[in-house]
Amino acid sequence: MRFFRPRITYNSLVSRDITFYVRIVNPNGQISRNIETSPDGFTFVWNGRINQGRNQSVTLTGWGNRERSTYQSGEHRVEVWYSNRLLISERVMIDPRPKITSLRAGNRAGGVWIDTPGTRLTSSRMRFLWPEITLYSHFSEEVQFYIRLLDPDGQIFRNQNISPADFTFSSTHNVNRGYQTIAMPGWGNADSSSYWAGIWTVEVWYGRDVRLISERVTIHP
Repeated sequence: MRFFRPRITYNSLVSRDITFYVRIVNPNGQISRNIETSPDGFTFVWNGRINQGRNQSVTLTGWGNRERSTYQSGEHRVEVWYSNRLLISERVMIDPRPKITSLRAGNRAGGVWIDTPGTRLTSSRMRFLWPEITLYSHFSEEVQFYIRLLDPDGQIFRNQNISPADFTFSSTHNVNRGYQTIAMPGWGNADSSSYWAGIWTVEVWYGRDVRLISERVTIHP
């Protein structure tokens, strides 16, 4: 999540220029603000024009960061003030995490599928196990996923020289708003199989702290 932009609906007897003060309170009860640019006690100020009529609407200036998300997961409170008077206060749940609806694993090498995701995987044919996920995201953002492969004995399948701590590998993707399918780079060996028969577990994490999905994958003899 980059910028949060409140959109308000209002009734007004006249058309006129107006100034709204907006306060965004994070889940910890602190006001989100910049000490150099935010007005005292508020997040930002919006100067604009409202139109006469009922059920008019206007989108206020966004607040955030172009490069990365600055919003915590959880319930935020958004307040709009005019002339020292609170006009409206609404609670907004922000959860930047994408929702993974399915995970399938395939076998790939040399830029082509040996076994497409969801088909039968055989130990002797395995080269690189590629997780393929289908997800829904409320936002467009760059996400670093961490992938953990657990072998049939429950041990993390990793290389101590290149794997991130407690994971097999990580993969960064540009996630778009809406539904999409992403094939993540695989893990294995181009020359021979490094996977033995059994039930493996594939986990995909949002960062290092939040597990999004865990699926069992059977590799047949």
